[in-house]
Amino acid sequence: MKNKINIEKLFNALDEEMRQKLSSKIDEIYHPTAKGSESELNWIGLLRSYLPERYSVDSGFIVDHEGNISEQIDIIVYDRHFTPFIVFEVRPKLSKSNYEYAAKKHKSVKELKRTSASFTHILGTDKKVLFNIIGGILTKENGSQNIYENLKLGSDLAIVLCLDSGVKVIGDKAILVQDKEPILAFFLLKLIEQLRLLGSVPALEVDKYLSFVVKVK
Repeated sequence: MKNKINIEKLFNALDEEMRQKLSSKIDEIYHPTAKGSESELNWIGLLRSYLPERYSVDSGFIVDHEGNISEQIDIIVYDRHFTPFIVFEVRPKLSKSNYEYAAKKHKSVKELKRTSASFTHILGTDKKVLFNIIGGILTKENGSQNIYENLKLGSDLAIVLCLDSGVKVIGDKAILVQDKEPILAFFLLKLIEQLRLLGSVPALEVDKYLSFVVKVK
């Protein structure tokens, strides 16, 4: 008989490894701003470690070719050459106000004027259809079971994670729920699947940005 590996134990070990990366000494940091920054860096480091190398992860602002700018985004998952796939807000706990705050940040990204340029690949030339940039919130605690339980199809945020209670991934037709360990491993694998389904992101129309550059004759 061929050797086998216990997949459940493998995922549980991965989950524990990721939780250790997130924990550090964040609870010993008193200043809330410093604690928030530490939490964001931990999440960014985690995603950089486990997502495929084709994806970049940072915090920052997103700017369109008309000069419109998003609010500051805690986590942006983007293509190294093109545009964002997913944005996350990091908060200490899930609450009505924090959920609405994350949704507001996501909306500031969705409202930007996006374009799609043609690009060349091995089979010829193509132009990617614009897709909706996914929004989510990553929290340590579930401070509102009401918010968590009442998430439904069409909710503003497609990924809601509470480390102490579970994660929900809201698709077009179904909501996937993982409310027991390995929560983080489930989140990571579903995130990778979401990125795979999106495929390549639309290429930037660089000339639209360059149109604002004044040429000196």
